[in-house]
Amino acid sequence: VKGTAGHQLYVKNYGGATQSATLLNATNTYTELVIRDINVTNGSAEIGFWTNDPAGNGWLNADDVTFYKQ
Repeated sequence: VKGTAGHQLYVKNYGGATQSATLLNATNTYTELVIRDINVTNGSAEIGFWTNDPAGNGWLNADDVTFYKQ
């Protein structure tokens, strides 16, 4: 991802607690966000991006999102 700071990649509804990885600093180059060891126990998972930007000035570009069995 690249964008303003504070965006999160999250995974939830997979049979465990919601987990996330946060873009800590604003960047114009792509930065890898990784969440490891998701044990899907209910047959599905919700993956997405979230931000808390009350001013509405933030931006995010995401490319090449992969969810795979380890």
